[in-house]
Amino acid sequence: MQEDALRVRKATQALTERGGRAPTVGELCAETGLDAEQVAEALQAQFARETSSIERPVGGGDGDDDGLLLGDTLGDEDGGFDLVEHRASIAPLLAALRPSERELLFLRFGRELTQTQIAAHFGCSQMHVSRVLRRVLDRLGAAERAALRAGEPAR
Repeated sequence: MQEDALRVRKATQALTERGGRAPTVGELCAETGLDAEQVAEALQAQFARETSSIERPVGGGDGDDDGLLLGDTLGDEDGGFDLVEHRASIAPLLAALRPSERELLFLRFGRELTQTQIAAHFGCSQMHVSRVLRRVLDRLGAAERAALRAGEPAR
């Protein structure tokens, strides 16, 4: 494959110099003696090995993408990945809670509702929500610390 890619690269350079344009697959086949499939694979291998700077401008030059660099088109780091380990370690702890306690945590930290809003949802006082929330968080923290001391995942 590497030899074919080298032959195709040399043929492409020669044909481009002679014709003043990029050669067709048919012309590359005639020049190298390879069939169309071999030429296509060689071209693919050739482009797979090339590197490009993230500072390289991209766009067709039509003005729409002027000033856009390759690095600008690449994805950004997803902050959710940092939470995967935390979610995995706390999942067994959450499973041990009563459904109402899990719902309380979801409303407070998932939906980011205030304690007053949660109290209205459950039909109780804000003070009661505060006490239950503190008790649940204390239990979760104690279970996590115990698991860490034991050197095993939280359960």
